[in-house]
Amino acid sequence: MKNYRKAIFPLQGLAEGAVHDFINRFRANPKLILREYDRVAHIKEPILELKISGGNRLLVSLQDNHLFLLDMGGHEIVKRYDEIKYIVDTMINEPAPEAFWPEKQSGFFSSSPDLTIPFQFPEEISPEWLYFLDEEQESVFENIAEIIFSDQYHIHFILGGPGTGKSCVLLNLLKYFYDIGQHEIGIIISDEYASYISSSTSLDINLFRCEKYELPEVDILLVDDPYDPEYYFSSKTWVERTDIIIAFDPLQLPGDFTDDQLDELVTKYDITTHELQTCYRQKESVGLSTKKVVDVIAASTPFLAKEKIKRFRQERSKLVSLSNKISFSNPHGYVETYINANVDDIKKEVARVLRYDYLLWKHCHSVLILFIETNPSKEAIFELVPLFKDDMANILKLRDDNRWNDIDEIKGLEYQHVFIFINETLYKELEYGFKGSGQKTYHQRRLLRIPFSRAKDSLVTFVMSD
Repeated sequence: MKNYRKAIFPLQGLAEGAVHDFINRFRANPKLILREYDRVAHIKEPILELKISGGNRLLVSLQDNHLFLLDMGGHEIVKRYDEIKYIVDTMINEPAPEAFWPEKQSGFFSSSPDLTIPFQFPEEISPEWLYFLDEEQESVFENIAEIIFSDQYHIHFILGGPGTGKSCVLLNLLKYFYDIGQHEIGIIISDEYASYISSSTSLDINLFRCEKYELPEVDILLVDDPYDPEYYFSSKTWVERTDIIIAFDPLQLPGDFTDDQLDELVTKYDITTHELQTCYRQKESVGLSTKKVVDVIAASTPFLAKEKIKRFRQERSKLVSLSNKISFSNPHGYVETYINANVDDIKKEVARVLRYDYLLWKHCHSVLILFIETNPSKEAIFELVPLFKDDMANILKLRDDNRWNDIDEIKGLEYQHVFIFINETLYKELEYGFKGSGQKTYHQRRLLRIPFSRAKDSLVTFVMSD
């Protein structure tokens, strides 16, 4: 169950579906069931391998019409499984969650999941993609799940930089609470992120969604990337009967936010904080390139006077450390920057992406194009164009109806490849830093961490003349 809970939603669904299939086959013909699955050869006990997807396995044992679910993970679990672990696992003897029974669906997955998912999600089942939350993220999940069932209500903050698994922890909590029968639960997420979840899983997230500024009558409320975290504590009566879990990056809040403001919130409302500093969205090369951008912005300042610069940095030192000092556990990645970019540079990068077009996501947008330039008042103007695989060949003729202009719309989302077109002046600010910009311009530059941190596999920057 520990490994099952850590798995991403599509993999959990496939594991449940594999057990449904086993149960239905057993009921149809119990005598032939052992012939239909491979056995673990190096153990004398009858341990069977249920293949989930790619290299993933679910090890089970059938004893006297009882099915024991033993272990779940990559193909390496078969080699490491031994007699001692078998004895321990069969002694635990916990009832399986309802989702594993064909008759008792939790509503999150269909009873017959789409077994073409391994081919629709090739990046997720490749060896370097991380199926499971790491120890840090799993620990946050378990700590919150345990505290929720204490006698009094709690407020939790899940804090961390981009791609550290904040939203993923929320979704795992949503599924966990629902599976154990806690159905009075709501989640507040953006329309774009809801669409991303629905296209990536068989979960109809709208069954649980609440309006952004609603205080719903639920026992547990999950909030992803709020505009104002404190809004959800505004009604003391409401807070006293609802557990609230809010996940956000303090440096992605639209307004200014300081260390003292966070400390005051935590103290005033007795908030439990959980910090995440391992990024598994971005591959290492892509993540380090993004980190360079956010570090430059953090080192920049809206002021010119030395005393003001010093005070400004001191007031935000803890938040900057929390959001920017992240490590990257997913190796490799591709990063390229073209100064004075031209059409040939664009065609080269499009050809690189399309060379392995069978690896591009089909379930949702796999590529994001961003146009970022500054107007005469130094405001950054955005145009965002999310693309499916089939749109890539026409990248030089992008349709206007594809475009967004609100950077908040891509919070929480990720794309395999991100192409950023940026004008020369703004590029130099992000490469070498800036000061004396004024607070309005500074905080807008700070939000540029959002588009750069959407890239998973590759990040390409095309620097254009002003």
